[in-house]
Amino acid sequence: MEEHTRGSSTARDASRTPSGSTAGAGVKRATRGATRGATRGATRGATRGATRGATRGASRGATRKGRRGVTLWVVGCLALASVAATTGFGAAVPAVAFKQTGHWVYNRTLGAVFHINGASKDVDATATVPGADRGSRVLQSDTQGFVVDSSHRRVIVFGKSTLSVDSKLSVAATEEPIGLEVRGGPYLVYQRGGRIIRLGQPPVTVSAGGPLGTPITTTDGTVWVQRTDDGALCSLARAHSTLTCPVQAPSGHPGALTAVDDHAAFVDTVSDTIRPITSHGLGKATPLRIDVPANAAVAGADAGGRLPILVPPSAKQHGSTLVLVDSSTMGTGKPGVGPIKVGLGGGRFGAPATSGGAVAVVDRTAGRVVTFDNNGKPKAIKSLPAGSGDVRLSRGEDGRVYADDADGAHTLVVDGDGSVTPVSVGGKIVPTGPPGKQGPPTTTPSPGSGDSTTPPDQTTVSAAAPGAPPDVVAVPGDRAARLSWSGATSNGAPISTYRVSWRAVGGDAASGSLTVRAGRFRVTISGLVNGVAYVATVAAVNRIGSGPAADSAPFTPSAQASAVPTEVRVVATPDGAVIVSWHAAGRADYTVSATATIGSTRTVARTRSTKVVARGLTLGTRWRFTVGTTDADGTAGPSVTSPSVTPFMAAAAPGRLTAVRGKGQVGLSWAPPPLNGGPFVGFRVSAGGLPSRVVTGTSTTVTGLTNGTVYQFSVRALTRDPNTGAGVDGAAATVAASPATVPTVAIISARWVSHGRAAVRVIVDDGGSNPVTCRVIVDLIVALSHACSGVQDLVLTGLNDDDGYTFQASGTNGVGAGPTGKLVGLRAHHQGDQGGGHIDISHGTPIRDGSCNPASCAFVFLAFYGFAPNQAYTFTCHSTSAPGGFATYTQVTDDLGYLAGEHCRYAKAGDDVWVTAVNGFVRSDQLRW
Repeated sequence: MEEHTRGSSTARDASRTPSGSTAGAGVKRATRGATRGATRGATRGATRGATRGATRGASRGATRKGRRGVTLWVVGCLALASVAATTGFGAAVPAVAFKQTGHWVYNRTLGAVFHINGASKDVDATATVPGADRGSRVLQSDTQGFVVDSSHRRVIVFGKSTLSVDSKLSVAATEEPIGLEVRGGPYLVYQRGGRIIRLGQPPVTVSAGGPLGTPITTTDGTVWVQRTDDGALCSLARAHSTLTCPVQAPSGHPGALTAVDDHAAFVDTVSDTIRPITSHGLGKATPLRIDVPANAAVAGADAGGRLPILVPPSAKQHGSTLVLVDSSTMGTGKPGVGPIKVGLGGGRFGAPATSGGAVAVVDRTAGRVVTFDNNGKPKAIKSLPAGSGDVRLSRGEDGRVYADDADGAHTLVVDGDGSVTPVSVGGKIVPTGPPGKQGPPTTTPSPGSGDSTTPPDQTTVSAAAPGAPPDVVAVPGDRAARLSWSGATSNGAPISTYRVSWRAVGGDAASGSLTVRAGRFRVTISGLVNGVAYVATVAAVNRIGSGPAADSAPFTPSAQASAVPTEVRVVATPDGAVIVSWHAAGRADYTVSATATIGSTRTVARTRSTKVVARGLTLGTRWRFTVGTTDADGTAGPSVTSPSVTPFMAAAAPGRLTAVRGKGQVGLSWAPPPLNGGPFVGFRVSAGGLPSRVVTGTSTTVTGLTNGTVYQFSVRALTRDPNTGAGVDGAAATVAASPATVPTVAIISARWVSHGRAAVRVIVDDGGSNPVTCRVIVDLIVALSHACSGVQDLVLTGLNDDDGYTFQASGTNGVGAGPTGKLVGLRAHHQGDQGGGHIDISHGTPIRDGSCNPASCAFVFLAFYGFAPNQAYTFTCHSTSAPGGFATYTQVTDDLGYLAGEHCRYAKAGDDVWVTAVNGFVRSDQLRW
C-alpha cells in the first residue's frame, strides 16, 4: 500500500578527452625512426623501410597541424625494419631479423610458410611446414611462428631463427579462432567458446566465462573483448592470465569494440554513440550522426580521426556503404563533423581494416581489395586471380594490412597511404602491372557530400607464369599409375599445357615425361616398374613460361595395385550423414572404415556395392574413409583412403526465446543452440512482414513495429557447411508478441480506512511497459499520482468523513497515457457513529452444490473497514428467521484495518440479513434476501 511520495535520482558520467600530439612531435618521431633504420640498414629492406618511414612520417606529422600523433604504421616501418640476413629461401635467419614485423603466410600446395617483408615487399625467408590444411593462418611472436591448423585442431610451432618445426600444440576447440598479433602475443580468440589462448612456451588459456564479440587490441599489448551474453567489457593486459571486466555496456545495447587514437572505445548501435572505456567506466557518449544497424561491421581502429563502419544492404539501402565517422571528438560528448559515405555496390564485403590513415575493404564477390584515404577518396583497387578463394584481411603488428588468399599463394600489402603492392609468394607471381603504374585510379568521388559513390574499375595488370597445380594425386596400378590434379592459376595468360614428369625414388628405374593439353586434369603413366617407388610432378605452362611444379606423394606400382579401389569421394549431407563412393576394383567385397582426426576408428560397412552412407559420426570432427578389398576367405587386400570430410547438421533451435515489449518495439533474447558441427555465422531474426536481420549476439531489439499488432518472431542459427562453406539455416524458435501499449488501471474497490483517509484498490495492466504511474481522480480533480503495479491500495488523505466521493483512475507508461476508468462511489460515514468501524454487506456468489435451495442460496459478501489494523475480530450473521445468529466467524484485518470475503451461506428469500461485530456494538445495514 502506497501513499503519494516523490523521489529524485542523480547520475554522474566520467569522461576523458583523448590526447593528441604536435606536428613537431611527429617530425621528431619520424626523424628518430629514420636514424635507427639507417643505422641498422645492412640490407635493402632496412634501407627502404627507413627512407620510406622517415619521409611519410615527417610529411604526415607536419601536415596534421598537431591534431594527432604519427600513426602506427610509420613506427612499425622504422622499428627494426625487417633486416634480412639472407637472400635465398630456406637459409637460417637470425631472430632479430623478424622482430614482430612483416607477415607470414602458409602455402598449402608447397607445404611451407613464407615471410613477407612489409617494408621491402619481398619474401625473405621460408620454412617447410608440411601437413597443414588449406586456409591455415600464421601468427608470430618475437622468436616463433605458429601455423593455426583449425581443421586438425592443432598449432604447428616453428622457430624464426632455425626455420624448422619445433613442436605441435593440440587445440580442442572446433571453431575457427580470430588471430591477433600484438606485443606479448600472439593470441587466439574463440568467440563461441569464450576462450583466449596466448601462444608461446608454454601456451596460456584464459576463460572469459561466456561468448565473445569481435576482439580488438591496443599497442600496449592489451586485448579487449566484450561478453555478448551480459555486455561486460573486459581487458587482458600484456603478460596477464586473467580478464578484468570493470565496465558494463548499457543493458540491451549491443555494440562493438574499437580503438580510437589507440584508446579502447565502445560503439553503441542502439543509441548510435561512441564512448571511451576508462578506468572509471564508460566516458561521455559522443553522437556518431548516423544510424548504425546491429549488423554493421566496425573497424578495429580509426584511420587518422575517422572510424570506418561498413553498413550492409537493407530494405532501405541497395548495396553496402562504407561510412567514415569523425571520431576525433570522442569523450567530449560533442558531435564531430558530418560522416562521409562511400557506396561500395552490391558485392559481398568484409569488415574494414585500417592501415595508418587508409581504409581497406575486401570485395569477396570480385576477389579484390579496395582502399580509400580517411576522406573517402579511392586510392587503389587490386584483384587476386580468379579461383583464389576467400580473401582474408589481417592487421600486422607493423600496422600494415595484409590480404591473403585461401591457398597462401597470393598476398597484397596495404601501406598507410592506401597503396597496395602484390607480392610473389612461393613462385606464384601476382599481376602487378608496369613499374611505376600502380598509382590510384583516376576517378575520385566527392567526399563529404553524403552521397554514395562507387569505386572505379581496377587498373590494367600484366601477365605472369602460372601458379603450381594443387591436389596432385597418383593412384598406382600394375606397371602404371593414374595421375590427377586441379587447375593451376593462370596469372593473366591462358594455360596452354600441363607438363607431367615422374622419377624413381626407391630403386633403379627410368624417369619420363609427357605433355597434357589445357583443360585435362588426369593422365595415365605407363611403363613403370612394379615394386619401385615413384614421385610424379605437374607444372602448368602459358605463353610467359612454366610455373612452379607440384609433387604427388610417393607411390609404388604392383601387380596387385590394379585391385585397389580408386577415386574415393565423400560428400557430407545436412542430416549428419556422409555419402562414400568409389570406383570398383574388380572385386565384389569391400570394407569401409572411418577414422577421426582425434584417432578413433570404426567400421562403417561391409558391402559389395560401391557406395555407402555413413551415419552416427561425431559432428564437427574431420573424418577420412578407407575402402579396402576383402578376399573370399576374409583376408584384407589393398585399400585407398579418401580426402577428409566433416559431418554436420543444421543447428538446433535456439532455447529460451523470450520477448520484452516496448514502445513500437520488442526486445528478444535467447540461448545459443547446439551448432551440430557447422561454423557459426550468426542468428537470423525474422518478424512477419518485416525484413530479417542477422546478429551475432543472443539478443536484439526489433523496432518500427505497430502498437496493437501481434507479430510472430522467429530466431534461427546460421552456420556454414564446414566442407564447402555454403550457408545452412538452423531450426527456428518462435514467439508471438506485440509492442507495448498504454496501461489500463481499474478500481476494484474504495473504502474508508480511518478518519479522513480512504483506500482505493486498483488493478494495473502495464501494457507491457514498466514503470506505470497511476493517477486517482477525486470528484474530477487529480488528487494523487504514484507508481503502481499489479493489485495495489492507493491511500488518499484529507477527506471529509461526512462527504460522499467519486473516484476514477488512469495510468501512464513509456508508451503514453491510458484511458480513464469508470466512476466508483464511496458514501459518507461518520466514524464516531460506527463504534470504531463500519460493515457493508451484499449478495455474494450463488451456491450450486445442492447444500441449499439453488434459487436463493448464496454467500453473504462482507466488507469491514475502519477497524484496528492487524486485529482478529469475531462477527455473527443474523436474519429475521434467526435473529440470534446463524453463523459466526473470526477474521484478521489488514494493515489498514480492512478485511473482506464471502461467508455465511443463506437461502431463505424474503428475510432480512445483517452482520454484527465487537459484541454487537458494530452492526451493518439490513439486506433483503
